[in-house]
Amino acid sequence: MADNVTLNIPDTSGAVIATDEVGAAQHQLIKIEFGVDGVATMVSASDPLPVTAASLPLPSGAATAANQQTDALTDTELRATPVPVSATNLDIRDLTSASDSILMYGSDDGGTTKRVIKTDSAGVITVLPIVAGTTTGTIDADEEAITITLTANVATVGVYVSGTYTGQLEFESTIDNTNWFAHDVQSGVGNFVNATTGTGNFIAQIGGFLKFRVRASFFSSGAAIVTLIDSLGAHIVNIAPGDAVIGHVIVDSISATDLDVRNLVFATDKVDASGTTLGANSGVDIGDVTINNATIAVTQSGTWDEVGINDSGNSITVDAPIGTPVNVQVGNGTLAAGVIDETGASAVDALAVGGGTAHDAVDSGNPVKVGGKALDLGATPTAVAANDRTNAAFMRNGVQFVLGGHPNILSQNVQITDADGAQTDLSLVGTIAAGTSVVVTKCSVMADKANTVDVSVRIGFGTANTPAADAAGIILFHPGIAAGSGVVEGSGGGIIGIGASDQELRMTCEDPVTGSISVIITYFTIAIG
Repeated sequence: MADNVTLNIPDTSGAVIATDEVGAAQHQLIKIEFGVDGVATMVSASDPLPVTAASLPLPSGAATAANQQTDALTDTELRATPVPVSATNLDIRDLTSASDSILMYGSDDGGTTKRVIKTDSAGVITVLPIVAGTTTGTIDADEEAITITLTANVATVGVYVSGTYTGQLEFESTIDNTNWFAHDVQSGVGNFVNATTGTGNFIAQIGGFLKFRVRASFFSSGAAIVTLIDSLGAHIVNIAPGDAVIGHVIVDSISATDLDVRNLVFATDKVDASGTTLGANSGVDIGDVTINNATIAVTQSGTWDEVGINDSGNSITVDAPIGTPVNVQVGNGTLAAGVIDETGASAVDALAVGGGTAHDAVDSGNPVKVGGKALDLGATPTAVAANDRTNAAFMRNGVQFVLGGHPNILSQNVQITDADGAQTDLSLVGTIAAGTSVVVTKCSVMADKANTVDVSVRIGFGTANTPAADAAGIILFHPGIAAGSGVVEGSGGGIIGIGASDQELRMTCEDPVTGSISVIITYFTIAIG
């Protein structure tokens, strides 16, 4: 027989009933429904068949309360099945070797108070105090001192001096518990000092030292109360060759209080990438360091040595928004030995300043105010060699001495006799090329006493002709110079006429009958256009 059965209705075939043939018998297929009286809900994924189990035995190894992990996961367990770990704040402060420790910020009481937490390779957690130690004492005599012993993690010491006294207190530190040296501290107003005669608060950057003290170098009366409080700071991170690659370090949008570079000491137990031990003051290349939109305070601790910036032959740029001035000071403004200044042996040292636009370059930027050297009237300026720098000369009231003219003034004399006759458009100083101008500083015409007529003279600029008497370009005109007299224009110390490109200095005059006229021109030429 086949599956499914058709119901018989007289004269027609009825509905088909779903069945499954099993052993020559038809077994009807039925959908399960559930519900209270009067309700029939078909079983589906959204309406599953409700089942209640009063008590069932759980399989062996099921996650019951008794089978939960009660001890720490081992290294093997962690590596076999990685466990995800997350943290809102994770601040790694120290990693000196694979077997050493990691310092983190955290809470030891589940609260919001942050402390420094140290965990070592054995999993032992130690809560370190933010303030490592406090020492308080009274100084009331010469050579008395208040001393604090420092631990390896201490970076700063707060110094608080109070009381009423007359004397001087010295700030000192030591690296060997024997020799003590002056130690610069920062006062509450930002100045660096290594001694005080008053009261106030001070901060000492003390990383790398064994002890710090405040000592009375002299004391005459009163009592000074000194409190020293040391605090933890950042730790030196030692990374052996091949352990890690730092790559680029980017500091973006930080304020002066976020990054305060106080002291950098190179120890002799560090190694470079090749495993070579570095000596004191050896440089360490950490790749590119980019600082964007940052304000960084760099302050001093102790005596400044040298800070070198190697720009690899390129340049160092100090950027600021357009229109905002930037002040850059080298050191304290006083030149170090070997630096060339602009004042020689003057009592005032000034850094050399060069113009930003070279000679013969397109003009740009703002002008620079210049001065000179005051001379007494009657003094003779000291001569210098050609192309040497020289002083501008001023009177004591600031008025500058100026000598008119040109360093290469040319002079030309032209004599016209009766034999030469009248002249028309005569060139006086020769051909002037295109792109060149002739500049006249003085022009004179003298008439011979032997002349029997008055001589008309007209001098001016023209490419081919002398300008008319009433036209532009005329520098001298006289309708009739009497015998034995003359006409002079200019003194030689200023300009009386400038010709255009390719214009020559030309003259038109009458015949000086029985005599002559003498024309003297002082001038120079210059490229124009």
